[in-house]
Amino acid sequence: MRSKQPRIDLIHEQTKKVYGHVLVKEKARRHAQPFTMVFCDAMLALLSTEGRRDESDSRFTLVHMRVLLYLLASVQYLNCVQRFVTEIADDLGHDRSTVSRALDVLAERELIRREGQGTGRPTVFHLHPTLAFRGKAGQRAAVLRERWPELRLPAVIDQFPRRFPDMGQP
Repeated sequence: MRSKQPRIDLIHEQTKKVYGHVLVKEKARRHAQPFTMVFCDAMLALLSTEGRRDESDSRFTLVHMRVLLYLLASVQYLNCVQRFVTEIADDLGHDRSTVSRALDVLAERELIRREGQGTGRPTVFHLHPTLAFRGKAGQRAAVLRERWPELRLPAVIDQFPRRFPDMGQP
């Protein structure tokens, strides 16, 4: 048995008889999962440079990328993530010291900032909004102004050859 699709009858104005109908398309359902917008140019720059700002920097390791992707996947509105380092380590299957060192590298390369909340409270991680953002467009510009005022691009991305001239624009 076919399900009945909603329709609107077309009625002749003078005779008031139904002379046809129009099928009504059901409203498309929205996805249920949260999402974060990743900016392709910045991500390509990060991948192409292997996370290095210059030749003296070490390359990103798999752990560095896994921790960064974990933060990207966990980010809440306005690019903040609240997590204990041990929670990230458990979720990724690494020990706490390895994840802590990876977070140090991400912070040193200016891709994240950490805000301590005190003993027994999770750390707040702020992801640089040039790399990815979760929120509205106006919020992204505000986050750049308020949380990253002295810095337009992460240093890792800023050193990349200018194949992407509009990359720093919010």
